[in-house]
Amino acid sequence: CGAFEVRPIHLIRRPHGVVFSYARKGRGSWLRQSMLYTRRVTETRDVLRGHDHRVVRYEDLAAATEETVRALTTWIGLPFEPGQLEWAGRERHNCGGNRMRFGGDSKIRVDYAWKTGLRSWQKVAISLLTLPARA
Repeated sequence: CGAFEVRPIHLIRRPHGVVFSYARKGRGSWLRQSMLYTRRVTETRDVLRGHDHRVVRYEDLAAATEETVRALTTWIGLPFEPGQLEWAGRERHNCGGNRMRFGGDSKIRVDYAWKTGLRSWQKVAISLLTLPARA
């Protein structure tokens, strides 16, 4: 072992969007998804504790894609190449992801459907239930 130097990147999306997306797709109630979000994020944080890693907020990646990718490539010791931002037109082998992976546009966009799809009290409840994951 030891053939590769692994540098994990923990990509985290705002809990409201994750919870709403999974619940809308029938993968459980918003309440269950809130608890799962908290568990997944805290477990990942525990696994990464003590290891060299970076945390990237999905919303930051979408808002400042080039700056975020530049910082990550610098951290892993590779040069930034503008072509890295044009992934949609290249051959790729996705293991998961959203509908965006099938499109021809490389722009990363955040889905804010949760803002109108959740009731105010649900937003508050999700904020409280996911607080340990956001601390």
